[in-house]
Amino acid sequence: YPILETIQKYLWPRLCKLDQRT
Repeated sequence: YPILETIQKYLWPRLCKLDQRT
């Protein structure tokens, strides 16, 4: 599914940014 890739690409950077912010 293309949505899964979009979520992963959107969630991946979001998690990385959250980890850096913490």
